[in-house]
Amino acid sequence: MTAANPTFAYSAEAKEVVFGTENPELPTLNNPNSLNVTYTSSKPEVATVATDGKVTIVGIGETVITATGAATGNYNGAEASYTLTVTAANPTFAYSADTKEVVFGTENPELPTLNNPNSLTVTYTSSKPEVATQLPQALSSARPQPCPR
Repeated sequence: MTAANPTFAYSAEAKEVVFGTENPELPTLNNPNSLNVTYTSSKPEVATVATDGKVTIVGIGETVITATGAATGNYNGAEASYTLTVTAANPTFAYSADTKEVVFGTENPELPTLNNPNSLTVTYTSSKPEVATQLPQALSSARPQPCPR
């Protein structure tokens, strides 16, 4: 008796995911003949694959996820793969307010706070250093302004 070719394929040939997406919907493996499967990623710096087929995205780039089904007495071995492309997210951050007026000499003024959900490294600058400077802790230091005559 000759071994048969099994049905063995991923549900898609390619998938694009934005880095940081929680629980992305990835292609699933159709393995109705219950072959024993091993999984690999061509670029583990982009994504890794656990022994159960769970893909973990770890970086930006492109990798090929491959499932290899071992031959049995009834079925030939098989291989299926898909290309996973992981793109960079468009990070967002913003101040809690666009402007803030502070009277010179006010001790510990309440200033707008920076919402930085992606934990980006931020460099602070002032468009008018003669009015206010930015300290490393993102606290402003106000400077007196001459009164108009």
